[in-house]
Amino acid sequence: RTFYFGPDPKAWRNWGAFDSSPVVVGGYLFWPGENGTLYKYERRQGELRRVSVMRYRVRGVAPGIESCLCVYRNYGFFCDNHGNVICVNLNTMRPVWHYDNNDDSDGTVVCREESGVPYVYTACEVDRQGEQGICYFVKLNGLNGSRVWERQIPCKRVELTGKSLDGGMYSTPLLGLGDCADMVFVNLCRNGADHVMGQLMALNTADGTIRYTVNYREFAWSSPIPFLNEKSELFVMACDAAGNIRLVQGKTGRVLCQTCMGSNFESSPIAVGNTAVVGCRGGKIYKFAIK
Repeated sequence: RTFYFGPDPKAWRNWGAFDSSPVVVGGYLFWPGENGTLYKYERRQGELRRVSVMRYRVRGVAPGIESCLCVYRNYGFFCDNHGNVICVNLNTMRPVWHYDNNDDSDGTVVCREESGVPYVYTACEVDRQGEQGICYFVKLNGLNGSRVWERQIPCKRVELTGKSLDGGMYSTPLLGLGDCADMVFVNLCRNGADHVMGQLMALNTADGTIRYTVNYREFAWSSPIPFLNEKSELFVMACDAAGNIRLVQGKTGRVLCQTCMGSNFESSPIAVGNTAVVGCRGGKIYKFAIK
């Protein structure tokens, strides 16, 4: 069943869009909105009943939320368009901690438990910083919001026909699996910084050092996805705005296959067995088989 959320007259921010996707946790549905509100609904026999909301301000401003909610036990993590990373207790719908990551973030936070502690990974855009700036990729302690490490990646804004394109991270990072369990992967919009337009970057989860990069000729909004073979070897599929789709060996960064479909991939692929399905700007949906 599909549910429609209309304008909320009690929202603290007058922008009613929902760029994020809702998340179902047990008998509840959570949905963050660009109106600065995190909604909690109870699910009963195909119906939704609003239980509570969380509205917040940081330094007097109610930011909008475009990222999806990442859930770990009773904690929810998200970013907003003023650079705030927020942890909320989903039982009480009260904030637990806040981290200032400098600039607008659209990409969804990812979380993994390491030695019994949840850690979150996220990065920002170059938007409020101006024409050029830094994409701050951070690893945070999910219990208290303290920073474990920070990787600073120079990025730029570019002017397209009738539109400005901010730099940095729009996608969701990919936490490595199998032989790449100690790595995290991200698609980036460098937009000419260091003479690179787009980039797949692989980092070490322990300290944020860069293992390797795969350069693109265009920016990339699409999120990378994983494939594991029978040997637990990871292969990363990543798309860019020029219509290229690549299969990369996770451990080394070697591009095993590259195909250009000619239309901008803004959406992210979904893996089904040994296939991937992804939509593009050309009004088409593609299915790719990996053999």
